[in-house]
Amino acid sequence: MAKKAKKLQVKKSVLEWCNQQVIDDKELSIHWEGGGDSGWAYFQIDGQSVENEYTAYLVDRMYEVLDYGSWAGEFNASGSAEYNPESQAFEGIDEYSEDETMSHGCNIVIQVPKELWHDNLSISIEGNDGEMTRVEARFIIKNGFLSDKHTAFTDGLVDKMEEEVDAVINDFVNVTGKDYRNIWQTIILEPTEGVVKEDFLEYTIKQLGIGTMSSEDKDIYLEITAEDELSN
Repeated sequence: MAKKAKKLQVKKSVLEWCNQQVIDDKELSIHWEGGGDSGWAYFQIDGQSVENEYTAYLVDRMYEVLDYGSWAGEFNASGSAEYNPESQAFEGIDEYSEDETMSHGCNIVIQVPKELWHDNLSISIEGNDGEMTRVEARFIIKNGFLSDKHTAFTDGLVDKMEEEVDAVINDFVNVTGKDYRNIWQTIILEPTEGVVKEDFLEYTIKQLGIGTMSSEDKDIYLEITAEDELSN
């Protein structure tokens, strides 16, 4: 008895597959998140992650639309796009934000007594949102030594600087309306930059670099056509 011929199975096009899911009362969406050298996208049906040849094809197409490559860079991106059967497209929003440093004007005055000899005064400032600002200050002397008076002065300067830097950060937020993220800065003050007064050398710090983030919402549109077919 002759064997019954196998029925040739023809794969649905990607568009047909998407529309069939909608007919079956299912919601399709593609989600993504990443930045800083890593990122990924994934497919969901009714809020549950699904992986098959159709979803893999659609996720690859979404990578092309997002165009983040290897996700390298100081940025964050996240979002989702839902399938709209009327437009036959995945439509959504990509929430993109990028780190940046902005200079903010200030007027931090440091008065160093003339008796405290130095080649320069180094001030390092570190801080992150939600953490206390940390300041380190030290005199640098190429040939010579530091006295107890040098140490006592820098100890007092640290306390003063931490308060004043926090005030500058608060002013930055109030003036610009932007979020504060961090501050990482080293300032080297040289005697030639100071103003000689009667009993001291006066330095003035006129600006600080404040780390913040710029954000932008991008419309995402991934159209599916009858030409979108899986390779055999």
